[in-house]
Amino acid sequence: MSSLREKLLRHKKPGGTGAASAEPEGAAAADAVVSEAKPAADGSEWAAIGAHLEHNERGSFVLRRVAYEGSYSHGRYRLDELQGQSDYLMSILLPGDVEAVLSGLSYEQLLYLDTETTGLGIGAGNVPFMIGIGFYEGQRLVVEQMFIRNPGEELAMLHHLEGRLKRHPYLVSYNGKTFDWPLIKNRYILNRMPAEPDIAGHLDFLYPSRSLWRHTLPSCRLGKVEEERLHVTREEDVPGSLAPTLYFQYLAEKDVSVVKGIFVHNELDLLSLAGLSIHFSRVLQGKYDLAEMELEEQYRLGLWFDKLGLETDAEPIFERLRTFLLQPEQGEEAAEYLLPLAQVYKQRHRYEEAARLWSAYVERKGQRGTASTEPYIELSMHYEHREKRLALALEFAEQALGKTRLRQSLLRPRGQEAAALRGKKALTDEQRKQQAVLAGMEKRIERLRRKLEREEQAGRSKRSVPGASAGRKRAAREESGYWMDSLI
Repeated sequence: MSSLREKLLRHKKPGGTGAASAEPEGAAAADAVVSEAKPAADGSEWAAIGAHLEHNERGSFVLRRVAYEGSYSHGRYRLDELQGQSDYLMSILLPGDVEAVLSGLSYEQLLYLDTETTGLGIGAGNVPFMIGIGFYEGQRLVVEQMFIRNPGEELAMLHHLEGRLKRHPYLVSYNGKTFDWPLIKNRYILNRMPAEPDIAGHLDFLYPSRSLWRHTLPSCRLGKVEEERLHVTREEDVPGSLAPTLYFQYLAEKDVSVVKGIFVHNELDLLSLAGLSIHFSRVLQGKYDLAEMELEEQYRLGLWFDKLGLETDAEPIFERLRTFLLQPEQGEEAAEYLLPLAQVYKQRHRYEEAARLWSAYVERKGQRGTASTEPYIELSMHYEHREKRLALALEFAEQALGKTRLRQSLLRPRGQEAAALRGKKALTDEQRKQQAVLAGMEKRIERLRRKLEREEQAGRSKRSVPGASAGRKRAAREESGYWMDSLI
């Protein structure tokens, strides 16, 4: 076990400063990892990696069990930091359900899951030759890795997993909803087990990772996420794509050392799932620093909170971002977020704040040929329906029409435009869509002009009535005097 433990610890990278993020080193790190392998009375070769043959009523399989003390740090987090924080993960599991969040989720109910398979897909030909799970027992995180030496051991492995799921019914995975869990359920069916295992819920951290970091990280693969957010660096790691090849090599050679790297890779995946559960629970508690985040990550964090029904948590993020974006000295990067953030405020029926963001976009990027027509259209509707300033609404509608015509003329070849004028069907679907937009703008402008003309005519007629203004003033004074007398 010592060689495998040392290999695992070489993948660790000290994280941050302070006691909470200090990485155990040397003897301290070794003491934090406890092998729980049973003695190999039969001289089994699996003892070399701390594994043994496990037997149950359905047969036998290889089991490796390792326990991590709560003081053990995986990157920037100690494993015992999840205690008292796991309740917040219910916001991911059941978005918008406040009662569910308040009811709590014990960290000991979580079962971290990661599989190594013979291929891709969830069909009958793909077999999970290793199922790795992790769960808390008190302050310790226990990792169990089930490995089958041949297809006949799969039934015993699935039976062992079923027992663990009864005690830890909430799955935690990375892309497990799409791959790992459907694959395992299919294996239960193909092995004619009485029923597939029942779970209380499934936390798949791929989805919040994409929500927050899909535009700020090079990739949302678990390896990249753990490196950038957990501060864990893997060295000499066996890539998951190589696992099937190594497994088939083991089947041919029966050499345990061939699959040693797969065990390490799978164990690191499980530790990273535990680290991400701590990370997301901290974020959901508001334990983050916006000053350290890029604009994109701030914006995505606000959207994520909104998606989870946590509007009160999203509000200060959007307000901070809006204040920053409206500063006139902000550059090109900041201007890219004016329109997306304006849509957020529009959806919240905060039209004044949205109008300021649209106006800021027009002021900064309106002179460019590539500028979006969206803020012009939105401002036209805003000033017509909410501000009742028809002249300004008409002005923005005309600007939107002009910019749309300019863009269409730049994108469409002259031959197609001539053909369109002759009535031939030479336009693409996108160009037909643009023509429909143009027609809608023209109708809008025509309607605004009629409304503005009627308004002006009504104003002229009021001014032409002799004494009308004096009569209104006199009536107002009399009404005011009446109310004053009633107060006295």
